[in-house]
Amino acid sequence: MIRRLDRLAAALVLGLTAVTVWAQYRGVGHVVPGADSVGYLQYFELGAHRSTLHGTGVNPWEYRILSEWVAELFLQAAHGLGFEHWPVVGFVSFRVLQNLVIFALFWVLLRRFGFDRRVAALGMGLLAWAMTQALHDSGLAFNTYTDLAVYLVAAILILDGRYRWIVALMVVGALNRETSGLIPVMLFAVAVMHGLRTPQGRRALWCAIAALAVYAVITISLRLIIGPAPLFKPFGLSPGGAYAEHNLRSGLTWEYLARTLTIVPFLGLAAIRRWPRELKAFGLAIVPAWLLIHLFASILAESRLLLVPYAVVLVPGALFLFRPRHG
Repeated sequence: MIRRLDRLAAALVLGLTAVTVWAQYRGVGHVVPGADSVGYLQYFELGAHRSTLHGTGVNPWEYRILSEWVAELFLQAAHGLGFEHWPVVGFVSFRVLQNLVIFALFWVLLRRFGFDRRVAALGMGLLAWAMTQALHDSGLAFNTYTDLAVYLVAAILILDGRYRWIVALMVVGALNRETSGLIPVMLFAVAVMHGLRTPQGRRALWCAIAALAVYAVITISLRLIIGPAPLFKPFGLSPGGAYAEHNLRSGLTWEYLARTLTIVPFLGLAAIRRWPRELKAFGLAIVPAWLLIHLFASILAESRLLLVPYAVVLVPGALFLFRPRHG
């Protein structure tokens, strides 16, 4: 897919990767008061990374291991090459790779939806803006950005009708982050869209069931193999109503949601009648469940947590304002 990118796409991918990585690198220094970016990455980020790999982390990060495995390879390479600040070089290099992949995949997805190069470039800019704003109390959050890349791959595979690859993709998704569990739901929604009695609908349905089974086996196995970990409770909050109340009452929630999402959700809703059936299926599968889960089980001021529905559904949906009504 990446080899098909034209010169405009290549320039956008490289340029937006540079801008977003710089913003994310500068942003991590503000997570801990008094720490600069170098200090944060070398002490706080490295410490959290090591605790996850050594089985001494907290729930849920203790079970999000894939991105930490890859980050460790980058750290070892940077250390082996003799860099003085090898944690910084290793972590930032991994983030460069993540953002390169995300922007390349996002370009492919937008082109799959039929947008011309100019509209696709606008969509790339919208995603880049969101990534530079979604920095509140986040660190580098490797698993979040791998999750975004996995969802973009899933959307492309589904649009291409390559449903069986979703089953294999779930191995990556489940090892990385539990939120990948909505990918089989995306495929199920597409199966319903095609009709469960049609050959394509039945094929999508069985692949969705197989993908969900893979996700369940890996998710349960991780917890059994790694064992219990103490639940992380920001501000002393437990998942449920306490989280929801905090999110709805906090001014930071609304500030960072506005900074990250801007008016894109409203533009998407205005264009919803122009959305193709596949995008409507993605939206039904992801957006309501994603918002509810994160309202009751996360701090929404950490708006990077909404990048998956933003990139997979909301930005493409908003861009359909620039196209005639679909089909």
